[in-house]
Amino acid sequence: MSIDWNPLIQKCHAAAVANGWWEQPRSEDHCMGLVVTEIAEAIEWYRDFKGNADEVFKPYRYDPDADCDILESTCPHMYIDAKPDYWRVWKPTGIPSEFADICIRICDWLGHSSSVGHLPRKQVQRFGADFIADMFAVTSTVCIYSPHTVLDTVEIVAEAYNIDLAAAIETKLAYNATRGHRHGGKRA
Repeated sequence: MSIDWNPLIQKCHAAAVANGWWEQPRSEDHCMGLVVTEIAEAIEWYRDFKGNADEVFKPYRYDPDADCDILESTCPHMYIDAKPDYWRVWKPTGIPSEFADICIRICDWLGHSSSVGHLPRKQVQRFGADFIADMFAVTSTVCIYSPHTVLDTVEIVAEAYNIDLAAAIETKLAYNATRGHRHGGKRA
């Protein structure tokens, strides 16, 4: 499996811009911090998984009616909400979805960087203005790799766990397209 990242970089960044994620300037540390949060979510999914161990790396979807995650292969992709003429998409969840989020964040960051040049690094003495960048500053003492290296690594790890990363990314991008501006008003 070898994903052609260049079209995904453009697609992810265009979607992020359209959804308002670049209305305020971001530092490189802010972008890295958002990637780290997605990595943490994948780890939390793994740690909290209560099902059969051989199903931990399969794609899941969140069922809002049952308030639980179920195997994607056992659920429909859409259902009719109580409101007439309103279709609602099941939220993709699980490790494949979190891997997709890691890649989407990195592709967005790379898309922005390619259009404006490298983003500025956060000034260490200015803690407090950007919580996410501040948290990354703490995390960055553990590891800093180039975004391309992280994409390659996620692809290799996904392959090792038989995760169809390309499909997970497309599923997550389709779901994110239904979420509206800043995904309902998130701050970052």
